[in-house]
Amino acid sequence: MLYGGLRIAETAGLERRDIDLDRLTITLRPEITKGGHTRQVPICDELLIELESIRDYLPEWAVVDQGEQDGRRGKALKVKSLAHYFERTLPRRGLRIHAHQLRKTFATELYLTGEDTATIQRLLGHSDPKTTMRYIGASVEKERAAVQKLRFRDQGKESKKGT
Repeated sequence: MLYGGLRIAETAGLERRDIDLDRLTITLRPEITKGGHTRQVPICDELLIELESIRDYLPEWAVVDQGEQDGRRGKALKVKSLAHYFERTLPRRGLRIHAHQLRKTFATELYLTGEDTATIQRLLGHSDPKTTMRYIGASVEKERAAVQKLRFRDQGKESKKGT
């Protein structure tokens, strides 16, 4: 969810066939996306390391599954069960985070690395750029760097107007 900007329902709905470890892409099928459109998300190196463990899964097996049951894997973890993990399991381990925060962190971190909002918008699957802008958190460092780019000089001489 963090490295792909995926929604909780998209994550729960992923099957092995949706992940191409050779082409480094995740295909989000229309039946699991909020907008009902297919979306491709590139796989970064960190996510690839995690996903290597599913290389031998059968195509219809869920990526986020219930673990081994009766010697078999691949039964999908439901959205509600995945949400409970964030609501119950993580807080017991001292982590208080909502699943949607991972999606917002994905957007904010891309923005902080200098990625343009149109690319972030496409990766998140937003139809409206205003929605994407709500996902991008403020950054004092980025704002400071932007202001530092300002140059109010008259042909190399400092302005006499002050601030």
